[in-house]
Amino acid sequence: MQTLEDAWPKDPKNPKMVELDHTVKMEDTWKAMEKLVEEGLVKSIGISKFPMSLTLDLLTYAKIKPVVNQVECQPFLNQSHLIEQLGRFGILVQGILYLHLN
Repeated sequence: MQTLEDAWPKDPKNPKMVELDHTVKMEDTWKAMEKLVEEGLVKSIGISKFPMSLTLDLLTYAKIKPVVNQVECQPFLNQSHLIEQLGRFGILVQGILYLHLN
């Protein structure tokens, strides 16, 4: 049985790192995710850490708009402008906070 760790392509120069295919366009990935919604395999799709510029680009070709954008929100980075702009497009915001333990 293949483990999740074995499913990702490894970087031959550093086997601990995952090798990413940077030739795949975001539009192609989004269309593949929309297909999952159309096939009933997922109920909704969202984005994570997208600034407004990338979100606006996504909205130019998306048939299904993202339901949520997960962004870092904390007292020193409240993202109020981004949250306001996403709200205008009906996109919810889920705040995430990274805990740095040193």
